[in-house]
Amino acid sequence: MTISLEELKNKLTLDKIKKYKNLVRSALKVYPDVGAAFDPEIIAKGLNNDPSEIILFYEYQKAMSLYTGALYKAIKSKKLEDTKDKQAGVMLAYSQKLVELFKEAGITDLEMSKYSGASNALEVEDLEKANFVLSLAVQEKGFDDKLGLFRNEEGFGGLSTRKSPIAKSKQKLYRGIKNLSAEQFLNILKTKRFKLDSLESWTHDQRVGFGFSESSRKLDNNYSVFFSVFNPQQYGTSVEDLSSFSGEDEVLLGGGIIRVDPYKSGKISSDLDMFSDDASTAAVGRKRNKIPKLESISEVEKYVRGLEQKKSDIKDSMFYLERYGLRNPDLIDPDEELNLPDMVALYVGGAFISDYADPEYRNRMLREQKFKVNKKLIRKLIKESIKNHILL
Repeated sequence: MTISLEELKNKLTLDKIKKYKNLVRSALKVYPDVGAAFDPEIIAKGLNNDPSEIILFYEYQKAMSLYTGALYKAIKSKKLEDTKDKQAGVMLAYSQKLVELFKEAGITDLEMSKYSGASNALEVEDLEKANFVLSLAVQEKGFDDKLGLFRNEEGFGGLSTRKSPIAKSKQKLYRGIKNLSAEQFLNILKTKRFKLDSLESWTHDQRVGFGFSESSRKLDNNYSVFFSVFNPQQYGTSVEDLSSFSGEDEVLLGGGIIRVDPYKSGKISSDLDMFSDDASTAAVGRKRNKIPKLESISEVEKYVRGLEQKKSDIKDSMFYLERYGLRNPDLIDPDEELNLPDMVALYVGGAFISDYADPEYRNRMLREQKFKVNKKLIRKLIKESIKNHILL
């Protein structure tokens, strides 16, 4: 027995999702036989041994596990074809000890087998339910991520229960996009606001964001964009607790706008370290940067067009050399490829404005067109957020 999509929509609330998130944190233990797993007694007690609550908890855990495993694209599209050649992943994250609890609530072996075998066992409704759960979760305000915040403290994964204000570093989120075409790159460069889909993955860890931006395809689509976004009211939901890749410090955002800091020189580089929050690392990145200082969007566009032409000329020269075994003096030297930047990366700074934020906050954030003018407001909102949102 499972729950239908309509029943799930009627019974699952944001408050319940917050409850389940806190519950799994208190229940995570390390066992000698299976490693990290949830304590079934703590889970059962937290859910009052109520079968209907256990089933809702199961659907929450299932959604998180599928999304952070490999099926994020399918959950966003709600299309089975996007699960092709993908595994649904291991048994629900850390649930080795919960199988009997799930069975007692009426969840069948067949239902649970979907997540330990091939994803072709999944049905469209499974994707629709996961999409609903996660779209509800991103409406959370003032979320915390103890696994990331207290990583150096004693205990499994740095898990801690002490109260502490949300760290300032957690007010910023990062996202990297790579292998863009020149046209895609220039379109992003000229965009002042980005409307987010219902579900988007971000990270608290700048180095993780860099990893998703890194490219080394000199003669191909080697354009990248690195987003660094303030999120003062902490909208979104941390998925570290149930993620198959907890080291990514992943956060889900959705339903909102990224308002962009106006372009200025120093925001285009061939070395991502130039964008580092660490001053010494940024200085090293500037020394390795192969891209000239570009003062305006028009200068960036001119540079990109020229680079694309040079790539084309080098490819023609390489083709001639490969076909005839000699260099054509009328063509560019193929060795000029060595002088091209491995990638052209754009730094995009800005602020996330959730659709779920109170109207006054949204209007204030959207009203300010220049990020410089808005920095004072950003600092104030961060201060308010730290004051008001204390870890449970």
